[in-house]
Amino acid sequence: IILEVVLGLLLRVTLHDKGDFVVDEVEFAGTPDTITIKASSANFKSDIKAGKSKSYHRQNLGQVAGSIAKSHDLQLVITDDLSSIDLKHVDQTNESDLNLLSRLAKQNGAEMAIKKDRLLIFKAGTTKTASGKQLPTITITRQDGDQFRYAEEDRDSDYTGVSASYQDKGKAKRTRVTSGNPEIRGGGDDPNTKTRVLKGTFADADSAKRAADAEMAKIKRQMATFNITTAYGIPKISTESPVKLHSFKKQIDDLNWIVAKATHSYSTSGLTTQLELEASI
Repeated sequence: IILEVVLGLLLRVTLHDKGDFVVDEVEFAGTPDTITIKASSANFKSDIKAGKSKSYHRQNLGQVAGSIAKSHDLQLVITDDLSSIDLKHVDQTNESDLNLLSRLAKQNGAEMAIKKDRLLIFKAGTTKTASGKQLPTITITRQDGDQFRYAEEDRDSDYTGVSASYQDKGKAKRTRVTSGNPEIRGGGDDPNTKTRVLKGTFADADSAKRAADAEMAKIKRQMATFNITTAYGIPKISTESPVKLHSFKKQIDDLNWIVAKATHSYSTSGLTTQLELEASI
């Protein structure tokens, strides 16, 4: 059974498509009589989650993602800048296509999602869709929320750099590349610096540098976080939507917020939305 989920509010004409879901489980209970339906994204029911072994040589991200999308009857949507990234060589060892796509997206500063038979790969933190369209800014005031929480990272204790290693075949040794400012002392994975060290060894210097840059950008995006549950749901909001906060505190209102996660919930009280926002300081 396929469920098509759309969300909207009473007296508002617009309904917002949230995708198709395959029913995994149906539960009847009482009293009072209730039906609980558990469903997962339609495309995640296929063999895209099955482990396999394969290698991709001299291909860019668009070619690898396109090959995987085609094998699962998905339409690839990806921006040109991400599609053209040269991956040189990628090994998939007893790893699902879903995990491989997620791994490659993360290593290259992108996000991956599957919705409505489309494989979406988009740059993280850009407030744009996978096709490159700018998302509209959503304004949220203090009166819109029942609960909120703001947290700010201590700049003196946070990571200031990221390092990644690759196999330098010319010198027959592992070589390290860095992003950010790894020279500041103390508190990181490297005991002598404030550096986060990525696990594993990358195939070449370019892929190692992209992964380090992507992780550094993620650290910066998460320097400030803001969680809020809205009294009335915002069905049009989604991941990567830019948000303007108003009537909280100046240090909160002045930041440029982006949705990291949006959870929409229906209950007897109506539709509510839980938001996890991120911002650089």
